[in-house]
Amino acid sequence: MKRIIDLSSLFFLLIFAGGCATIQVSREVQSGRSALKLNQPKAALTHFEAAAAQDPNYTTRFTLLTTGIWTYVGRAFYAIGEKDKALASLKRAKESSSDDYIGRIYLGLVMAQTGNTRGGKAELEAGLKGLAAWLESLPGSGLEGELWDPGQRIANGISELLKMVQVERPDWQGIANNVEWLGMELEEEIENVKDDKARQKGDGGDGD
Repeated sequence: MKRIIDLSSLFFLLIFAGGCATIQVSREVQSGRSALKLNQPKAALTHFEAAAAQDPNYTTRFTLLTTGIWTYVGRAFYAIGEKDKALASLKRAKESSSDDYIGRIYLGLVMAQTGNTRGGKAELEAGLKGLAAWLESLPGSGLEGELWDPGQRIANGISELLKMVQVERPDWQGIANNVEWLGMELEEEIENVKDDKARQKGDGGDGD
């Protein structure tokens, strides 16, 4: 009987430890996101790398839009000008999930900036079209879907970016500026949706 009790206690301790680790990773990612939005990419990279070291398969669950940790690591490397390290991280992000749309968009940009313009254009188009389709699907996905991009600001930005990418001679600096804008706009929208969901719950809504 004592052995059964001991094994049961160990099982619950492992679950508790796993939960604490997940919370810590989530906090690192949140801190990294905050630093990224404050234009502090080196600080952001420190947090993202710490999160990746603890859980290399971590994916955000803040809203319906999920992002893998390697996308955030890649974005931070990109922001400090470490293109080769950004490329490696973003490729790893794609291997983890081809539905990590912002990761594929940044991957395409960095590929183009490091010499692979054809492959970069293909990745950019795939990421932008995937993100556009995801946004279009949201109205039928419950309350949270209704909260996303109500003014179509992100959707319009994606449309403009696609036009820029699909021309014969793309303006890569202009594309880079717009990709960076889109990345930050999505981070802001994530926070807006989170706040709106919390408000709905406070008003008696189910928040789903």
